[in-house]
Amino acid sequence: MLTQNLLSQERKIKLRWFVTLSTMPLLGVLTAFGLVPQSDLGLASTKVAIEQIALPKTVPNVNAIASFWRNERVQRGDTVDELLRRLNVEDAAASAYLRTAGEAESFRKLAVGREVQAETNVAGGLITLRYPGDDGAQTV
Repeated sequence: MLTQNLLSQERKIKLRWFVTLSTMPLLGVLTAFGLVPQSDLGLASTKVAIEQIALPKTVPNVNAIASFWRNERVQRGDTVDELLRRLNVEDAAASAYLRTAGEAESFRKLAVGREVQAETNVAGGLITLRYPGDDGAQTV
């Protein structure tokens, strides 16, 4: 038992010397980087410049016509108003027409899962409404 302890202590001593000697070059490199003066890359001579930049005046173009397309699927229990709300349509006349007109009967009877496309303007007015009818794509 005594010989095993002596052998393990000798191994530990050898390991300690190995670790000590192997870390010396690493510490030398770190010391060298710490002692070397900083190179002059022009980083020390930074200048702060503050000046006013005149921005051009922009006038919003009110006459620009922009349209937005949105697609939605008909869900179970949807009403005409609920579907138009999800399509971001804020057109009361279009909503009233789709609820009451005889030509829009196929729109009111759309099956669940059918896709409806709406083109609206910036104000939310309905421009075009497309949905699959009995005879193909219809536009209202």
